[in-house]
Amino acid sequence: SRESHAEQMAAQAREVIGLIGQHCSRGSITKVEMQSCLSKTDHEDFMRWMLSGSPWYRYDADHNGTLETSEVQAALTEFYGCWSKFEKQPSGSWVDAFSEQAQKVDDEQKKHLHEHDGRPILDEPPPLRRSEADHGPVDAAQKASSAARALGIPTLPGTPVGSATVES
Repeated sequence: SRESHAEQMAAQAREVIGLIGQHCSRGSITKVEMQSCLSKTDHEDFMRWMLSGSPWYRYDADHNGTLETSEVQAALTEFYGCWSKFEKQPSGSWVDAFSEQAQKVDDEQKKHLHEHDGRPILDEPPPLRRSEADHGPVDAAQKASSAARALGIPTLPGTPVGSATVES
């Protein structure tokens, strides 16, 4: 039963890729194209899930607003793969059950994201130091940057000359 279930999920993924391929021969798809080619098909739940926000951004690795075929395949694997966790399809929309699980992750990510020109941007950079063991190069770079500024050498475009003091 599980093999036939896995085969069924693989067939559904191939069908989605085929539908996308019929509409978009260049190997990538936009949100509008995905909506037009998957709307009113058996894969409308997948389309709704992808267009709900975070799944699209998670799989759009280069953040260019389109998904390459390989990115769509990865999303399909996650989406249709979640069915394998159920012995049978849950009553109601199983997308809701999956979305609830994904929402927990999304809520944590949203704490650190804001939108800029319609794209998610981190509100603060990740910490430079992960542990006390790897602090050497960071400290050296910070001291070198401060010393360069103190000598009148701008370290970034627009940095005022002599605006920093040398740290000891």
